[in-house]
Amino acid sequence: MEISSYKKDPQLFLSGLDSVELDKLQGGGSSELQKLVKLLQEKKIIITATYDKKIDSNPFADKVVTENEMLLKKVLAYFMPADSKNPGGQYDLQIKAGFEQLHKLINEAAAAGKTKFTLREFLAATHFSLTPDRIDDDVIGAMLDAMGSHSSKRDTLKHEVGKLTAELRSYSIIQTEISTAQQHNGTVEVGRKGANIFDYQHYGYNSHEAFAKKDANGQYNPQYQLLKEIAVERKEAMLVSGNGDIDKIVDYEASELGITSEQYRAKLRNELSDLKSDKPVFLSARDFLTSPKKDTGALSNVHHSYKYEKDNNPLSNFATTVGDRAKPLNDKLGQKTTELNDISSRYNSVIEALNRFIQKYESVMQQILQAI
Repeated sequence: MEISSYKKDPQLFLSGLDSVELDKLQGGGSSELQKLVKLLQEKKIIITATYDKKIDSNPFADKVVTENEMLLKKVLAYFMPADSKNPGGQYDLQIKAGFEQLHKLINEAAAAGKTKFTLREFLAATHFSLTPDRIDDDVIGAMLDAMGSHSSKRDTLKHEVGKLTAELRSYSIIQTEISTAQQHNGTVEVGRKGANIFDYQHYGYNSHEAFAKKDANGQYNPQYQLLKEIAVERKEAMLVSGNGDIDKIVDYEASELGITSEQYRAKLRNELSDLKSDKPVFLSARDFLTSPKKDTGALSNVHHSYKYEKDNNPLSNFATTVGDRAKPLNDKLGQKTTELNDISSRYNSVIEALNRFIQKYESVMQQILQAI
């Protein structure tokens, strides 16, 4: 989230910090943070956010920041740089020099009897010591901001591309079943007698366990995530009681399996339970097509089978209907993939530029030091 400037409104600045976790701030993990807090406490420094009628538009009550250690840490961490990843390097030396300067200012102020600071004056000194205006800071900061922006957009597009790809794969399986039936002037079954759209083998996995396995972040792969959401939604929909249309579907699908409607409902409840523990369940092409839990939305009036007929061919009409749903999805996937490739290229370009800048900066600094 964006945090207001302490110069414009100390109240909003502190409120913004209060809603952010310490480890999310730039210097939240700095090895110098606790040392700085301890120094302020030892020197009995008091930092207070006070109303200034020349600057602040609305009056507010004084708030002593140093009375709340966590808030004090967040205030400091907001400006403090993170520890250098290259100990002993030029950037590390700059960070240490900044902390030495700030410690010196605090010690000298305490020795002179100045232990009370307004939030604005203390942070002005902190900001000057820890983030002095250097061109390398500005350049690196701008590049890191660009990287952060590109990274966020890239992650969003990756997620969108993953979902669209998963949906299109399932459409492809259904279209293959339809195409096979057309080649033989036969019938395509899209209900319980048809193909299981949730079968791991359709998606190149060696086992259902591998298909349902979560990654290091506890996330399913996009294909499994999509089909699981659809399966849960469809089975829950079929268990709604008192709906005549649903009762007809339940009766028909029960007859496909040669069991009673009550037995079929019990089977659906068992499948819902299996889904929670990631056990394999059946998902028909009809279930997939009629579910709203996908980018293309729900397809209405889907029968359980389509047979080839010479006149007004239902099988051909069904193939056209499914194709009309899949084509815009394919176009959208192509567009999102192009956007993803573009943002990934920009992200990589920023990284390359940053690396070149750092190498050049280190080289220039070494030459300066050698010349001194």
